[in-house]
Amino acid sequence: MPPFTAPLAVAGSVAVSRHDALGRGDDSLHLEQVDTQRSLRKLGVFNELLRRVVRHHVAAARVTLCVRETNPARLAYEAMGFTCARQEEGLCTYVLDSDRLRDLRAGVGSCLAAAAPHGIHFSDPALGGARALDQDAMRTACG
Repeated sequence: MPPFTAPLAVAGSVAVSRHDALGRGDDSLHLEQVDTQRSLRKLGVFNELLRRVVRHHVAAARVTLCVRETNPARLAYEAMGFTCARQEEGLCTYVLDSDRLRDLRAGVGSCLAAAAPHGIHFSDPALGGARALDQDAMRTACG
């Protein structure tokens, strides 16, 4: 197990479940909570976190998340390829289909994937803790 180093910053986090938000009965992942540090938004942090989640869960046929119609983050999700599959009571259930998942797993469009060996470290607490994040390297890679 790698030694633990206290992070300089947490750029973002994603909480994932197996909730079948669309009721299709297949293997899907549902993003329960997504957070990106405000100063690091639009740098590809969420895209890279999502890429790593879907690479780990190779059987997932789709990824879903629910967003209020008034939430400006929905524009970012749409730009990533999420589409609104169901709308009710001001809430939209977005879905990322298998074509986009394939691209994510392959690292298409991920500037952070290339930069990660140069000071940007992603971690999964279940796999041994966190390591430091170099914000300057992230801005250089994706800014």
